[in-house]
Amino acid sequence: MLKYFDSFDHVTIEPLDALGWWGRDWWNGRTLAINTGTGRWGTNRLEFNQGGGGGVAQYFQLTRSATRLVVGLAFSESTSYQNGFSVGFNYGSYENFLVSVNVSASGLTFGFRTGASGYPAIPSSAYVSVPFIKTSGAYTFIEILVDVTDYVNGRVKCAVNGRVVHDVTGIKTAAGDGFGNNPFDPRAKLNRVYFGNPGGNNVQSMYMDCIYICDDEGGYHNDFLGDIFVKAVYPTNDGDQVAWEPYLNGIPAPEGTEHVSLIDDPAFDPAIEADYIQSSQDLSQETMRFADADIPVDSTLIAVNHRIAARSVASPGTPPPNTLIPLYKSSGNDIIVISSLAKKLIGWTYQFLDVYYGLVPGLTVNWTKLLLEGSQFGFMLREPIWTSAALEEAHFADEVVDT
Repeated sequence: MLKYFDSFDHVTIEPLDALGWWGRDWWNGRTLAINTGTGRWGTNRLEFNQGGGGGVAQYFQLTRSATRLVVGLAFSESTSYQNGFSVGFNYGSYENFLVSVNVSASGLTFGFRTGASGYPAIPSSAYVSVPFIKTSGAYTFIEILVDVTDYVNGRVKCAVNGRVVHDVTGIKTAAGDGFGNNPFDPRAKLNRVYFGNPGGNNVQSMYMDCIYICDDEGGYHNDFLGDIFVKAVYPTNDGDQVAWEPYLNGIPAPEGTEHVSLIDDPAFDPAIEADYIQSSQDLSQETMRFADADIPVDSTLIAVNHRIAARSVASPGTPPPNTLIPLYKSSGNDIIVISSLAKKLIGWTYQFLDVYYGLVPGLTVNWTKLLLEGSQFGFMLREPIWTSAALEEAHFADEVVDT
């Protein structure tokens, strides 16, 4: 099931931490950056400053362990010194399997390693011709699947620009010697995707756009999705429910103020929150309509992600753990409250209610352009005084949303 996809078009660098990214090295501090206007379609991209000497740690952390992970990304060369990148499939910091994408003048090969010691020997893939792979600004779409369900008879599969070029089964895809070859050890599964340079070479930077990550949960979206395009769409109009309170420049906004005008930031920055909406009322709902997604002709809409940045505030003391619940409404139907995807907000910092809809909620059918354009997305507040019988003290609490 889809666990994450991104175009990096709507965030500054810092919110990436809240989405699961971590990128720093021993010498230079932050190694992730958002480059504006240089992405796959002239939008944003994510830059990894990989460096050399093995001091780089850049990864995406999943919220659950899986027996199969699929990673797809649009990759671009940075300089003539760049020669590819690697993708590690880990349990935490424990490396189970690593795939290197080794780039030459007009193509690439995939290399494979089980664990840090590289056992058993797995031959590299055949050379794959990819015209223009070294051309500045050109993107190549890479997909990698690693399965550790039966890790001594595991599977690795790779695709380039939507075409499968390598598929091998019966190989060891988890480094079992490090955990006593116990298949019930947590390290026999995967919950982290690591990005680095291939074999410690002195690489400069790599660029990434339109990434997706799937796991083994559910019965769909657990294999290659093909060469995908991720597009950010922003709210344009208030929906049927506008129970939250608008704030303009930190003070209550005049009556009749349109809420979406306060929360439609094209690039979310947690340091800037002069305009927002908030609520201190349990069960208060807020929905909004979004712009036309402008889906390319003859393309297939795979999934929709509704991403909300929110934080709890309280006076005095530590904010109680309020809960934000996603809402969905299709044209002509009632609002659906999706309690199973609720997010508990703990502490002062912004967190994301990051919800992925592989099928249309309630209708359980595939997305179409018509269904998407008739949809409203939103959220509902649940205060801890209602959701936790063990709460000893309740402070005045709000939710601040800035998307």
